[in-house]
Amino acid sequence: MTVTRPGIEGDAATVQNRTGCEKTDSGRMTPEGGPLEHAPCPICGLSDEKFLFSAFDKLFSWRQEKFPVVRCWRCGLVYLNPRPSRQTRNLYYEGYPCRADRMDQSQPLAHYQPVIDFLARRSPGRILDIGTGNSPFLPAMKERGWETFGTEIDAGLVDYYRSRYGIEIFEGELEDAKLSSESFDAVTIMGVLEHVPYPRLLLEEANRILKPGGVIILWCFNRGAEA
Repeated sequence: MTVTRPGIEGDAATVQNRTGCEKTDSGRMTPEGGPLEHAPCPICGLSDEKFLFSAFDKLFSWRQEKFPVVRCWRCGLVYLNPRPSRQTRNLYYEGYPCRADRMDQSQPLAHYQPVIDFLARRSPGRILDIGTGNSPFLPAMKERGWETFGTEIDAGLVDYYRSRYGIEIFEGELEDAKLSSESFDAVTIMGVLEHVPYPRLLLEEANRILKPGGVIILWCFNRGAEA
């Protein structure tokens, strides 16, 4: 999916107020303490959902923890509720394959070729890849003349890209990077949106930092296309 910036409607504070979560000094929302948090729909803010099923985490099924999957009655978003809280969420990424010590498990460059081909039709500029992981995408874009940046929560990956490729990666969430408005020609969000507790806030922040005429390119799992 590709989105060309049309301009910003509303602001992140409006969405934050609808979710009912605390707002920190940095402007981010934080759930209440505890291993799980109950949350309204992270898209429309409605606290009314239909239970669909419960399932184990595919990487941690041995923990015998089941998480309920629900669908919002208003907008149809499917999400976990309750879900791991901010304090415990990163624990579920300890065995995740997108880490600096698992570079041999990264997706091949061909996986990103449609995005590379699309961006090849535009003049090289500044590009931000949100949730870089262990992808070869940013090094490939740097070779093609783009000024490359990324965000990543894994400190090992941040050091890896800086030391090996000279690519500046912000360690943390996009909202915490405090990037300048209208500062990027392209923003990529590939296989990340489904990991984010508040996807609407992420998209609004990506839109804010996008230059007029810039593009947001994203892909995520589509439950309706499951085989």
